[in-house]
Amino acid sequence: MKERQGDVDRVQQSAQENLAYIRSVMEETRNLATDYSYYFILFGAIVLFGTVASYLLVALSRWTIIPWMWVLVMAAGMVVAMFRSRRISRQVNSVIRRMLVVTWSMVLVMVVVLCLSFGLIGLLSLSIALAITSASIGMGYAMSAALGGSMALGLLSLPWWIGSLLIPLAGDWYGPAIMGALTLFFELIPGIIMKRRSIDATSNR
Repeated sequence: MKERQGDVDRVQQSAQENLAYIRSVMEETRNLATDYSYYFILFGAIVLFGTVASYLLVALSRWTIIPWMWVLVMAAGMVVAMFRSRRISRQVNSVIRRMLVVTWSMVLVMVVVLCLSFGLIGLLSLSIALAITSASIGMGYAMSAALGGSMALGLLSLPWWIGSLLIPLAGDWYGPAIMGALTLFFELIPGIIMKRRSIDATSNR
């Protein structure tokens, strides 16, 4: 009887430890998502800048510069993100963090490949390249939401997927405007809000 009670106690203790571990991982991921607001702001600002600059270059009849401009601004964003990621990795090194880094690195590589495919190789039209980019960003938000159990990140994936359907319908002229709007309202502004909450939470500790 005592042995059976001991087995029950060990099972309960193991279950409690597993639950505590899961909760700690989820909390860590939510904190990491807040820390990664920096990247939302960074690439939100880059894409918004690129969208406005593209329309200005079109108005100036500088079509040939647009692909190179996108490659340069995205490459600059990648360099800044790599340095930032290395600094965070020295502070926090966990499986969840590595999975988030891999997820968004894949999205970023996809965007760079699409920039090259559109501008330098000419394999894709602008609207198709933007549509695939929008779908890839939506995938990144969905995977981040699954890793961290964040409903907010999951909801952010929806407008990007809807945008991936609307952009090809809008064509090469209005497609970038839709992409810019998505970036402003569903990446840059959420990043600023997340950063503000992080600052407020830190000041209240």
